[in-house]
Amino acid sequence: MRRPVKYKVEQMRRRRLLFTGAVVLVLALIAGSILLGVTLSRSRPEVPVPESTEAREPQSEPVQSEEVPSSEEPSESETEPVTEPDTEPVTEPQTEPPTEPPTEPPTEAPTEPPTEAPTEPPTEPPTEPVTEPVTEPVTEPVTEPEEEVHREDVTPYENYRGGYLTLSAYDSKKALAEAAERMRKAGYTAVLLDLRKNGVLAYRSSVQEAVSLGAVPSKGLTLAEITQVLHDADLYVTGRLSVFRDDLYAARHTDPDVLMNENGFRYSDGSSRWMSVFSDNAKSYLYSLFAEIGASGMDEVLLYDFGFPGNTGTSPWKWEGPEAGAAAVDTFLEGARAQLGSVRLSLQLNVSAVLDGADSSRGYVVSRLSARSDAITLDLTTASLSDGMTVGGTVIEDVDADIEYTVRTILSAVSRTTVKD
Repeated sequence: MRRPVKYKVEQMRRRRLLFTGAVVLVLALIAGSILLGVTLSRSRPEVPVPESTEAREPQSEPVQSEEVPSSEEPSESETEPVTEPDTEPVTEPQTEPPTEPPTEPPTEAPTEPPTEAPTEPPTEPPTEPVTEPVTEPVTEPVTEPEEEVHREDVTPYENYRGGYLTLSAYDSKKALAEAAERMRKAGYTAVLLDLRKNGVLAYRSSVQEAVSLGAVPSKGLTLAEITQVLHDADLYVTGRLSVFRDDLYAARHTDPDVLMNENGFRYSDGSSRWMSVFSDNAKSYLYSLFAEIGASGMDEVLLYDFGFPGNTGTSPWKWEGPEAGAAAVDTFLEGARAQLGSVRLSLQLNVSAVLDGADSSRGYVVSRLSARSDAITLDLTTASLSDGMTVGGTVIEDVDADIEYTVRTILSAVSRTTVKD
């Protein structure tokens, strides 16, 4: 059954009103978002206003140009109300209004506020607190000058940070002075020099017997010159020397000045021969060297091999016994101190002798040595240590595997040791 034409005209008017209302609503939302964007852009002085307005004008014009033709469509459709079927009034009003409004509002409003607000506040505050607190506390402790240690402040026990110099590498005062200056700048307060090894001297000595034995080098500095150069660099000077181990002396002398084995031959420890601690001639030669050292003004002398060779070699030497050996060592050290004058006398001992309190085969009784010296120095070279040695109840199976652990174990054991008479 067909409805009257008047009814259809009313339906068409309602449709036009609904469509026109939807278009007006969309345009109002677009205009509101543009106005909101302009207001926000004016509140930010850093963002130029012309850029924000140009970016938004193109959005308003396409919307108007697309929608204006659609408002004229009802004028053409009024001529065809009778021919359209009954299904059109139901489909048209529901499709047009929902599609247009949701698309435009969500896009414009969320984009502007997130971009503008977070950028400006974080930039300024972090720079101020970070720079000032860090610079002032760190620089002041570092710039304060550390207390400088001079040679007069150094002893065998305090402020002794020693470096080593090989005298044969410096045959002029200038070369030695440059080396000493480098050591001092590196923080060293003391220097250790080897003065005598296996009878050979590392400096030009004026002792006549040393010259005749061929123990004096052909070039180099005297002991007084060496000491003066190192003192000028503000370094504490320690001279180390092997005492009774001397191939040069043993080649010229025999019993009783040189140790002899049971077969009547010069004793050898496997690498060199030894002067005898019982020999007055041997001690006289050594005292002449000590007097030269004392006159040089050196700070300290460190002696090793100052007794007997110990249980080494292929056959024993003629031995008067432990007590006679210890007494001979005591006598020698008393004469050495008299020749050295103000130079400190230190003795280098192996770890076993210190822990045991004595080494009878070398003539060492630690309590008696301590009374005749200014300091006892431990020999912690790997040559003096052996695998499987027991130190303070701890067995060190492999010395070279962890040398730091070995040294810590030895020092801990020695610190608990009391020297007894």
